[in-house]
Amino acid sequence: MKKPDKKQKSPEKLLEEIKQKLLANQMVRYSLPGGGRLHIDRQLPFLIVHRQKTDKQKHNKGQNTGQDSDLATSRLLLGEAAYLQTSAAPDLLPFNKALVSMICETQARHYGAFLLIELWSKSLRNKTGQELSPPGFHIIAPEHPVPYETLETLENALQGITLRGRSAELEISYHNHPAPPDMPPLLDVHTDETHPVFVFGLEVDAVYRDMQTGEILLFALKKIHHSLSVALKKTFFTFIHHYTTFKPEHFHVLGRRTMTDVVKESDKQLAYVSDHFDLLLHVTPTNSHQEWLRFKKNQYRKMPEFHYRPRTADPAMLKRKLYQAPIEQIEDPALSNLFTS
Repeated sequence: MKKPDKKQKSPEKLLEEIKQKLLANQMVRYSLPGGGRLHIDRQLPFLIVHRQKTDKQKHNKGQNTGQDSDLATSRLLLGEAAYLQTSAAPDLLPFNKALVSMICETQARHYGAFLLIELWSKSLRNKTGQELSPPGFHIIAPEHPVPYETLETLENALQGITLRGRSAELEISYHNHPAPPDMPPLLDVHTDETHPVFVFGLEVDAVYRDMQTGEILLFALKKIHHSLSVALKKTFFTFIHHYTTFKPEHFHVLGRRTMTDVVKESDKQLAYVSDHFDLLLHVTPTNSHQEWLRFKKNQYRKMPEFHYRPRTADPAMLKRKLYQAPIEQIEDPALSNLFTS
């Protein structure tokens, strides 16, 4: 698969290049100014966005900059068919707004409508005395018009998420221009009523970070990531069927179709280990029948002495090869679960 472009392009040229790829139904995968990333698998009427705070913004909010509190949240987007990870730096705001506006308008004109969801996290460090918080979500839905079917699907899907045996807590509010605290909206007023763009905000309680240290809790992050990915696909599916010309048969159709190079590399490494070591064959004795007859002849009193096939591979070297598989870099949560199971 084509890797993200590394050449420096002017913002205008980059926007035009992305637009032309969208119009041609080509995959869009770019590294963006400020360390961002844009991935759009194909023409789709939705996009999920996360803006990562800068160190200065976190310092102004009194957050501990020794731990990147937004890094784990940005991982929740990985694996989606259309997502934008970008920096919340003020100097990048004009480019980010132009990029999001262009994507929304281009895709809305193709499908008849578009859904934009911006996701951010809420720190739980101030919740003292509560070590294991349940998952928590705050949906900010548009005031007018309210896409009730989409909102209901998102609400039900999020309420079904559990972590550590505890069900999710949910809050809903309404605002036509949702945005993370202390950040301006990414999308200005959309006036094209024939091709409407709906904007949702989704605030996630950071139950995947330690409240005291900010350290990432990997198993909690993995669980939230997988569950949230399913909830988003169900939401997109409902929105698409009610507001667009696209009629997919199942919400799983809205997942990614392309695989990154890291998936292929991981599969190659695991296949190599599998091809060079047959576990069942190596733990099966070569003299089991003879030893059973001898065991029976000795009145079942003398332990059998099994012989095994000689090793054809060095287990230490195979273990090294196994651990070199970059499975932690796999973006798609479904594929990640498959490779780590």
